[in-house]
Amino acid sequence: MQIVMDMDGWGTKAKKIGTYSRVIYPEPVQFTGIKLFYKNDLKPPSTGMLTTSEVLSLTPAPIYYSVSIEKRSPPKAGLFCIFV
Repeated sequence: MQIVMDMDGWGTKAKKIGTYSRVIYPEPVQFTGIKLFYKNDLKPPSTGMLTTSEVLSLTPAPIYYSVSIEKRSPPKAGLFCIFV
């Protein structure tokens, strides 16, 4: 079994990149990931979700990212993961 340190949270591109840099980068972990929220990451003042190339340009590069898709209210989230 391997542990993946996953950065999870809603926010703008800048907020997600900044949090990843502060929280994930300094940790001595081998495997990292990030979670994107299809609906909530697009709420104002967002300028859009992180693209695949933006996710892969993070340091260290995540080995996977997941995208949560809210289907109805109350929130029932669908989830899919992409391993790179």
